[in-house]
Amino acid sequence: MNGIIEGQTIFVVAAYVVTWLTLGGYAASLLIRGNKRPPEDS
Repeated sequence: MNGIIEGQTIFVVAAYVVTWLTLGGYAASLLIRGNKRPPEDS
């Protein structure tokens, strides 16, 4: 059973990397978009 778990660890790591890259890219795009646009409230 350990061999199976160890063999699938790469998929778990890859899933985490893809998730963080997606969230990070989305957050970065929001920050860039928010900084380019002049604030409407103040």
